[in-house]
Amino acid sequence: MAVKQLTPLKTNVPTYEGLYKAGDYLNRFYSTVEGHPEEQGINEFMFRHLHRVFHKHGLRGHRLIDIGTGPVICNVAQACQNFDEVTLSDYAADSRETLRKWVDNEPDSFDWKPFFKYICEIEGHSNVEEWGEKVRNSIKDVIFCDVHQSNPLAPKVTGPFDCVTSAYCLEAACRTKDQYSHALHNIASLLKPGGTFIQLALPLEFYIINGKRYEGFDADKNYFKTALVDAGFTNIELHVLNKTVESGIAISYDYVFFAKATKK
Repeated sequence: MAVKQLTPLKTNVPTYEGLYKAGDYLNRFYSTVEGHPEEQGINEFMFRHLHRVFHKHGLRGHRLIDIGTGPVICNVAQACQNFDEVTLSDYAADSRETLRKWVDNEPDSFDWKPFFKYICEIEGHSNVEEWGEKVRNSIKDVIFCDVHQSNPLAPKVTGPFDCVTSAYCLEAACRTKDQYSHALHNIASLLKPGGTFIQLALPLEFYIINGKRYEGFDADKNYFKTALVDAGFTNIELHVLNKTVESGIAISYDYVFFAKATKK
């Protein structure tokens, strides 16, 4: 099946520059390993699937890029163990600066050790400090990205990557199916044929930080698998976790999913 050709995107796309501080986002959703009370079980679900892919099944390579990293290190940490050169990317300058502070080991950077300790328990590692340093040393660059551009890394031009990962990005950056499909096609263009795409997603109606509501993108489960097929992916795995607690105060969602796919 050929990659679905899309018509030019005419609708306005959202921008996240300066809407809230990276520290506020981290304090809201990453103050504990268990996550926000309305997101119970999500971190364990995602970390265990990442463990299965990168540790048990041994997905590895040379170059990996994480799209829409935000200010968050833990979602890409397991991938960092198996790739020589990892690039992090985000639209917001504040998030990129927060990532750089951690990579440079600055004293006021966010403390990811509790998350690393939890992941190491899953993976059977006893030396958390050594594991964390492997994460830090594998990260070679932190750059701008905009998933709504045909080259999401413009003006930077790079060769194709062995693996592309993305966690909780597209459902926050898009409002419509049209926007989502275009963004997914744009991300796919960064991946070499035969390369692997890993997606952690939380389709949501909205989330709230500092009392302000931010809209998201939500759709039924079948849509997201179809979108991957249309973007030129095959061998698609889609694992779903339905929410186990009531939500709607800080965030409104019904399920999360973990996806793994291969670019044709």
